[in-house]
Amino acid sequence: FPSHDIKEEEDLEKVIIWVGRAQPWHKGHDAMIQKGKKYLEQLGASKILIMIVRGLENNNPDKNPLDEKEQIGLLYSIYKDDPKVEIYKKFPKSGYIGDILDHVSTKNYTVAGLLAGADRLNDYRKYLMTFNTSIFKETHDYSPILFDEFGHPTVHLIETPRIMSGTDVRRLAKEVDFPTWIKQVAPNNIESITVQIYKTIYQKIRG
Repeated sequence: FPSHDIKEEEDLEKVIIWVGRAQPWHKGHDAMIQKGKKYLEQLGASKILIMIVRGLENNNPDKNPLDEKEQIGLLYSIYKDDPKVEIYKKFPKSGYIGDILDHVSTKNYTVAGLLAGADRLNDYRKYLMTFNTSIFKETHDYSPILFDEFGHPTVHLIETPRIMSGTDVRRLAKEVDFPTWIKQVAPNNIESITVQIYKTIYQKIRG
């Protein structure tokens, strides 16, 4: 693969990243994406890159009821017509930022921003402050993290709202009927095919 020099890295397409389990995707997740889209122009980024990761207890149906096909299918049905959102098709092995950057580099993107709650942002901040471009380039084509003239990473950390949790969504599915559940859980203005996907998910969670 050809190597990139510094100038070429600065010219690569920039993205804002969201990472999480999404078991299942809900309106709280969508609120994060909508907030991220407001930063695209400011950060010179073209889109939000959604990266779904496996949970640590991947085989636990109570915490991770959906398989990869179901998760990706739901996301595509929601954002298929949105040019400002890309669904990453592969599953990084974890939500650890090092694993995420491994995957981002395969897309020839640089990271303009990271979307996350306050607790995860602290971990991201610590990682970025210790990120070593030279070491990363020993095993990769280029560095997806850029630095300013003062040696500070240019990645903007965007704190996202916490509207609901996946635990809340899964618990609610076992307590209320489907019309009530989807009204509280799904993003607004979804198509009928997405409603049907949510219905399948609802039934699966209920067991």
